[in-house]
Amino acid sequence: PCLLAAALSCAASPSYAQRAADNAVSSAQDAFGTSVGDESIGLYDTRNARGFNPMSAGNVRIEGMYFDRPSSGPGEVVVDRLMQGSTVRVGIGAQSYPFPAPTGIVDVRLRLPGDELLISPFISYGPYNQASVEVDSQIPLVAGRLAMSLGGRWEHVEEDNGTDAEDWSAAAILRWRPTDSVEVIPFWGRAVRADWEASPWIFTQGSSLPPKIPRRVNYAQDWALYKQTDTNFGVITRITPSDKWTVRAAIFRAHYDRPISHLTFYANTQPDGTADISYLSSPPQIYSSY
Repeated sequence: PCLLAAALSCAASPSYAQRAADNAVSSAQDAFGTSVGDESIGLYDTRNARGFNPMSAGNVRIEGMYFDRPSSGPGEVVVDRLMQGSTVRVGIGAQSYPFPAPTGIVDVRLRLPGDELLISPFISYGPYNQASVEVDSQIPLVAGRLAMSLGGRWEHVEEDNGTDAEDWSAAAILRWRPTDSVEVIPFWGRAVRADWEASPWIFTQGSSLPPKIPRRVNYAQDWALYKQTDTNFGVITRITPSDKWTVRAAIFRAHYDRPISHLTFYANTQPDGTADISYLSSPPQIYSSY
Protein backbone atom coordinates (compact mmCIF):
# COMPACT_ATOMS: atom_id res chain seq x y z
CA PRO A 1 0.00 0.00 0.00
CA CYS A 2 1.06 3.55 -0.65
CA LEU A 3 0.17 6.86 0.94
CA LEU A 4 0.09 10.25 -0.73
CA ALA A 5 -0.64 13.35 1.31
CA ALA A 6 -0.44 17.07 0.67
CA ALA A 7 -1.04 20.01 2.97
CA LEU A 8 -1.18 23.73 2.25
CA SER A 9 -1.53 26.76 4.51
CA CYS A 10 -2.61 30.23 3.44
CA ALA A 11 -2.41 33.28 5.68
CA ALA A 12 -2.29 37.04 5.49
CA SER A 13 0.46 37.32 8.13
CA PRO A 14 3.17 35.28 9.94
CA SER A 15 0.49 32.71 10.92
CA TYR A 16 1.89 30.53 8.14
CA ALA A 17 5.05 29.90 10.13
CA GLN A 18 3.16 29.48 13.38
CA ARG A 19 0.91 26.76 11.93
CA ALA A 20 3.90 24.96 10.39
CA ALA A 21 5.54 24.85 13.83
CA ASP A 22 2.52 23.20 15.46
CA ASN A 23 3.69 19.64 16.04
CA ALA A 24 3.59 17.02 18.77
CA VAL A 25 7.32 17.15 19.51
CA SER A 26 7.46 20.88 20.23
CA SER A 27 4.15 20.79 22.14
CA ALA A 28 5.01 17.86 24.43
CA GLN A 29 5.73 18.80 28.05
CA ASP A 30 6.58 15.23 29.08
CA ALA A 31 6.87 11.72 27.61
CA PHE A 32 3.43 10.42 28.62
CA GLY A 33 1.49 11.31 25.49
CA THR A 34 0.76 14.35 23.33
CA SER A 35 -1.09 14.67 20.04
CA VAL A 36 -1.36 17.66 17.70
CA GLY A 37 -3.49 17.20 14.60
CA ASP A 38 -2.46 13.91 12.98
CA GLU A 39 0.83 13.65 14.91
CA SER A 40 1.31 11.92 18.26
CA ILE A 41 4.23 11.18 20.56
CA GLY A 42 4.71 9.57 23.97
CA LEU A 43 4.08 6.37 25.91
CA TYR A 44 0.27 6.60 26.04
CA ASP A 45 -2.68 7.77 23.95
CA THR A 46 -6.38 8.51 24.38
CA ARG A 47 -7.27 4.79 24.58
CA ASN A 48 -4.30 3.41 26.48
CA ALA A 49 -2.72 4.71 29.69
CA ARG A 50 -1.06 2.30 32.12
CA GLY A 51 -3.01 -0.59 30.60
CA PHE A 52 -6.39 1.14 30.97
CA ASN A 53 -8.63 3.05 28.57
CA PRO A 54 -9.13 6.60 29.95
CA MET A 55 -12.09 7.13 27.61
CA SER A 56 -13.93 4.03 28.88
CA ALA A 57 -13.07 4.97 32.47
CA GLY A 58 -14.63 8.42 32.03
CA ASN A 59 -11.40 10.34 32.63
CA VAL A 60 -11.80 12.93 29.86
CA ARG A 61 -11.49 16.71 30.05
CA ILE A 62 -12.07 19.51 27.55
CA GLU A 63 -9.77 22.47 28.22
CA GLY A 64 -9.35 21.10 31.75
CA MET A 65 -13.11 20.79 32.42
CA TYR A 66 -14.81 17.44 33.08
CA PHE A 67 -16.54 15.88 30.05
CA ASP A 68 -18.84 12.85 30.16
CA ARG A 69 -18.26 10.89 26.96
CA PRO A 70 -21.32 8.63 26.65
CA SER A 71 -19.84 5.94 24.40
CA SER A 72 -16.54 4.08 24.19
CA GLY A 73 -17.18 3.01 20.59
CA PRO A 74 -15.17 3.98 17.51
CA GLY A 75 -14.22 7.59 17.10
CA GLU A 76 -12.26 10.35 18.76
CA VAL A 77 -12.75 11.71 22.25
CA VAL A 78 -14.80 14.48 20.65
CA VAL A 79 -15.54 15.31 17.00
CA ASP A 80 -12.17 15.44 15.26
CA ARG A 81 -12.58 18.92 13.73
CA LEU A 82 -13.02 20.36 17.23
CA MET A 83 -9.68 19.01 18.44
CA GLN A 84 -6.39 20.82 18.15
CA GLY A 85 -4.82 17.94 20.07
CA SER A 86 -4.80 16.13 23.40
CA THR A 87 -2.50 15.45 26.33
CA VAL A 88 -2.40 12.38 28.59
CA ARG A 89 -1.79 13.27 32.25
CA VAL A 90 -0.71 10.55 34.70
CA GLY A 91 0.81 10.52 38.18
CA ILE A 92 1.92 13.90 39.49
CA GLY A 93 0.98 15.52 36.18
CA ALA A 94 -2.69 14.75 36.87
CA GLN A 95 -2.78 16.06 40.44
CA SER A 96 -3.95 19.52 39.41
CA TYR A 97 -7.17 18.01 37.99
CA PRO A 98 -10.18 17.20 40.18
CA PHE A 99 -10.63 13.45 40.69
CA PRO A 100 -7.34 12.13 39.25
CA ALA A 101 -7.30 8.40 38.49
CA PRO A 102 -4.71 5.62 37.91
CA THR A 103 -5.97 5.31 34.34
CA GLY A 104 -4.66 8.78 33.56
CA ILE A 105 -6.58 11.78 32.28
CA VAL A 106 -7.03 12.79 28.64
CA ASP A 107 -7.27 16.57 28.27
CA VAL A 108 -8.54 17.78 24.89
CA ARG A 109 -7.46 21.13 23.48
CA LEU A 110 -9.96 22.83 21.19
CA ARG A 111 -9.01 24.51 17.92
CA LEU A 112 -9.26 27.97 19.47
CA PRO A 113 -9.10 30.70 16.82
CA GLY A 114 -6.44 33.39 16.93
CA ASP A 115 -6.31 36.92 15.58
CA GLU A 116 -4.91 36.11 12.14
CA LEU A 117 -6.76 34.87 9.06
CA LEU A 118 -5.69 31.29 8.36
CA ILE A 119 -6.93 28.57 5.99
CA SER A 120 -5.33 25.09 6.03
CA PRO A 121 -6.41 22.42 3.51
CA PHE A 122 -5.17 18.82 3.63
CA ILE A 123 -5.65 16.13 0.95
CA SER A 124 -4.61 12.49 1.21
CA TYR A 125 -4.93 9.29 -0.84
CA GLY A 126 -4.19 5.65 0.07
CA PRO A 127 -3.74 2.96 1.10
CA TYR A 128 -6.10 1.12 -1.28
CA ASN A 129 -8.63 3.64 -2.64
CA GLN A 130 -8.97 5.55 0.62
CA ALA A 131 -9.12 9.31 0.18
CA SER A 132 -9.81 12.35 2.36
CA VAL A 133 -10.15 16.12 2.12
CA GLU A 134 -9.89 18.43 5.15
CA VAL A 135 -10.18 22.21 5.50
CA ASP A 136 -9.63 24.13 8.75
CA SER A 137 -9.75 27.89 9.18
CA GLN A 138 -9.62 30.64 11.75
CA ILE A 139 -11.39 33.90 10.94
CA PRO A 140 -10.95 37.11 12.99
CA LEU A 141 -14.24 39.02 13.21
CA VAL A 142 -13.38 41.83 15.65
CA ALA A 143 -9.66 42.44 16.23
CA GLY A 144 -8.57 41.11 19.60
CA ARG A 145 -12.15 40.41 20.74
CA LEU A 146 -14.02 37.99 18.48
CA ALA A 147 -12.83 35.18 16.21
CA MET A 148 -14.20 31.97 14.71
CA SER A 149 -12.83 28.55 13.75
CA LEU A 150 -14.54 26.54 11.01
CA GLY A 151 -13.52 23.08 9.87
CA GLY A 152 -14.77 20.23 7.70
CA ARG A 153 -13.60 16.79 6.62
CA TRP A 154 -14.74 14.10 4.16
CA GLU A 155 -13.18 10.65 3.88
CA HIS A 156 -13.82 7.51 1.89
CA VAL A 157 -12.61 4.62 4.07
CA GLU A 158 -11.54 1.23 2.66
CA GLU A 159 -10.38 -1.63 4.89
CA ASP A 160 -8.10 -4.52 3.94
CA ASN A 161 -11.05 -6.95 4.25
CA GLY A 162 -12.90 -5.22 1.39
CA THR A 163 -15.38 -3.23 3.46
CA ASP A 164 -15.76 0.54 3.09
CA ALA A 165 -17.56 3.53 4.57
CA GLU A 166 -18.16 7.24 4.04
CA ASP A 167 -17.13 9.63 6.83
CA TRP A 168 -17.70 13.35 7.23
CA SER A 169 -17.32 15.79 10.09
CA ALA A 170 -17.78 19.51 10.66
CA ALA A 171 -17.22 21.93 13.54
CA ALA A 172 -17.45 25.59 14.51
CA ILE A 173 -15.88 27.39 17.49
CA LEU A 174 -16.46 30.99 18.52
CA ARG A 175 -14.03 32.79 20.82
CA TRP A 176 -15.37 35.98 22.41
CA ARG A 177 -13.26 38.16 24.70
CA PRO A 178 -15.48 41.09 25.77
CA THR A 179 -12.77 42.25 28.22
CA ASP A 180 -9.17 41.31 28.92
CA SER A 181 -10.27 39.16 31.89
CA VAL A 182 -13.31 37.37 30.39
CA GLU A 183 -13.40 34.73 27.65
CA VAL A 184 -16.47 32.86 26.34
CA ILE A 185 -16.05 29.87 23.97
CA PRO A 186 -19.17 28.23 22.47
CA PHE A 187 -18.61 25.29 20.09
CA TRP A 188 -20.47 22.69 18.00
CA GLY A 189 -19.28 19.61 16.11
CA ARG A 190 -20.74 16.56 14.36
CA ALA A 191 -19.17 13.42 12.86
CA VAL A 192 -21.05 10.84 10.76
CA ARG A 193 -20.01 7.42 9.49
CA ALA A 194 -22.48 6.22 6.85
CA ASP A 195 -22.93 2.95 4.92
CA TRP A 196 -20.36 1.18 7.06
CA GLU A 197 -20.10 -2.44 5.88
CA ALA A 198 -19.60 -5.07 8.58
CA SER A 199 -17.25 -7.91 7.65
CA PRO A 200 -18.93 -11.35 8.14
CA TRP A 201 -17.76 -14.12 10.50
CA ILE A 202 -16.99 -17.43 8.72
CA PHE A 203 -16.97 -20.79 10.56
CA THR A 204 -15.89 -24.00 8.82
CA GLN A 205 -17.49 -27.44 9.00
CA GLY A 206 -15.26 -29.88 10.92
CA SER A 207 -11.64 -29.99 9.82
CA SER A 208 -12.26 -29.05 6.17
CA LEU A 209 -11.16 -25.66 4.91
CA PRO A 210 -13.26 -23.29 2.80
CA PRO A 211 -12.00 -22.35 -0.67
CA LYS A 212 -9.23 -19.78 -0.81
CA ILE A 213 -10.65 -16.34 -0.15
CA PRO A 214 -9.49 -13.58 -2.52
CA ARG A 215 -8.02 -10.54 -0.86
CA ARG A 216 -10.15 -7.43 -0.40
CA VAL A 217 -13.47 -9.08 -1.32
CA ASN A 218 -16.39 -8.29 0.96
CA TYR A 219 -18.68 -11.29 1.47
CA ALA A 220 -21.18 -9.48 3.70
CA GLN A 221 -24.76 -8.97 2.55
CA ASP A 222 -25.54 -5.67 0.85
CA TRP A 223 -28.05 -4.79 3.56
CA ALA A 224 -25.59 -5.52 6.40
CA LEU A 225 -24.73 -1.85 6.97
CA TYR A 226 -24.79 0.51 9.88
CA LYS A 227 -24.39 4.19 10.56
CA GLN A 228 -23.33 6.24 13.57
CA THR A 229 -23.48 9.93 14.43
CA ASP A 230 -21.52 11.75 17.16
CA THR A 231 -22.51 15.28 18.16
CA ASN A 232 -20.73 17.53 20.68
CA PHE A 233 -21.57 21.09 21.66
CA GLY A 234 -21.16 23.34 24.68
CA VAL A 235 -19.74 26.55 26.06
CA ILE A 236 -16.72 27.35 28.23
CA THR A 237 -16.31 30.56 30.24
CA ARG A 238 -13.07 31.76 31.84
CA ILE A 239 -12.84 34.75 34.18
CA THR A 240 -9.48 36.01 35.49
CA PRO A 241 -10.18 38.66 38.14
CA SER A 242 -6.49 38.85 39.13
CA ASP A 243 -3.11 37.29 38.46
CA LYS A 244 -3.73 34.77 41.28
CA TRP A 245 -7.27 33.67 40.50
CA THR A 246 -9.01 32.04 37.54
CA VAL A 247 -12.67 30.99 37.56
CA ARG A 248 -13.84 28.51 34.94
CA ALA A 249 -17.30 27.14 34.17
CA ALA A 250 -18.55 24.94 31.35
CA ILE A 251 -21.51 22.93 30.14
CA PHE A 252 -21.10 20.16 27.55
CA ARG A 253 -23.59 18.08 25.57
CA ALA A 254 -22.61 14.75 24.01
CA HIS A 255 -24.95 12.67 21.84
CA TYR A 256 -24.16 9.33 20.19
CA ASP A 257 -26.70 7.71 17.85
CA ARG A 258 -26.45 4.38 16.03
CA PRO A 259 -29.56 3.18 14.13
CA ILE A 260 -30.27 -0.51 13.60
CA SER A 261 -27.19 -2.52 12.59
CA HIS A 262 -26.55 -6.04 11.32
CA LEU A 263 -23.80 -8.66 11.65
CA THR A 264 -23.62 -11.67 9.30
CA PHE A 265 -22.48 -15.22 10.17
CA TYR A 266 -21.61 -18.08 7.78
CA ALA A 267 -21.69 -21.45 9.58
CA ASN A 268 -20.89 -25.00 8.37
CA THR A 269 -18.85 -23.59 5.48
CA GLN A 270 -18.01 -26.44 3.06
CA PRO A 271 -14.97 -26.88 0.77
CA ASP A 272 -17.16 -25.82 -2.18
CA GLY A 273 -18.05 -22.54 -0.44
CA THR A 274 -21.64 -23.33 0.54
CA ALA A 275 -22.65 -22.33 4.06
CA ASP A 276 -25.58 -21.66 6.38
CA ILE A 277 -26.27 -17.96 6.81
CA SER A 278 -27.58 -16.24 9.91
CA TYR A 279 -27.50 -12.68 11.12
CA LEU A 280 -27.75 -10.62 14.28
CA SER A 281 -29.60 -7.30 14.27
CA SER A 282 -29.11 -4.74 17.03
CA PRO A 283 -31.85 -2.22 17.83
CA PRO A 284 -31.12 1.51 17.61
CA GLN A 285 -28.71 2.73 20.30
CA ILE A 286 -28.65 6.26 21.67
CA TYR A 287 -26.29 7.48 24.38
CA SER A 288 -26.33 11.09 25.49
CA SER A 289 -25.38 13.20 28.49
CA TYR A 290 -24.95 16.73 29.79
